[in-house]
Amino acid sequence: MGNKQGMRNAAAGGPEYVSHTSAETNNGPVSLSIPANLNLGDLLLILIGDDSQKSAATPSFVAGTSVPSGWTKFNEWGNGTSDSHIGIFYRIVDGSEGSSVNIDSTQRPAVFGFCVHIKGANQTTPIGGAGSAQIVKSFTLTIPGLTGNESDLGLFLYGFDGGDGYPFQVYSSPSWTLREDIQTGTSWNGASGCFGTRNSGASSLPVTVNNQTSNDGQVGVQIRIQ
Repeated sequence: MGNKQGMRNAAAGGPEYVSHTSAETNNGPVSLSIPANLNLGDLLLILIGDDSQKSAATPSFVAGTSVPSGWTKFNEWGNGTSDSHIGIFYRIVDGSEGSSVNIDSTQRPAVFGFCVHIKGANQTTPIGGAGSAQIVKSFTLTIPGLTGNESDLGLFLYGFDGGDGYPFQVYSSPSWTLREDIQTGTSWNGASGCFGTRNSGASSLPVTVNNQTSNDGQVGVQIRIQ
């Protein structure tokens, strides 16, 4: 767990990754710290993942349950093939977000999360869209890109079935920045994942994530922050 700092977006006027915190547990829920040095109107994202065999019709992450009220659920992705689920929640900083938030999965005790601080995002519709989620059982997963605006900030989120595929390697050109990878433990019944960002411009750019040891279920998606 910690507060990680980032670089400014080169695209003038666009959203910028500032920092993030992280937390994980094999016996949820877990407390996720809110990043420091927030300003009113900034964007906070919660990126959450678990180890769940449920179908896509059975949500792992429920607003007001997995994440407290005050956060808006953008979407979640995963099914029985990925044997893991990932989800994204967001809120605009208004001074009432507190210093930490408890996150949990409705399905499995193993859960991880990142709380990401973005400045300069649209306060009405901060997430401009999501690409097609990719779900495979493999040593590698390529997450499709999506087109957007020149000033958008790209973000990918990846989840893996278990802790035995960690650490992850990310490949793309021009490169994405891997912000952090995380695991709840080293065994097959844990959960693990990672996320990264890029100052994306308008073009679509896939990103490939390789795990270390296991031909197992995984899920990944890209979003655009505008």
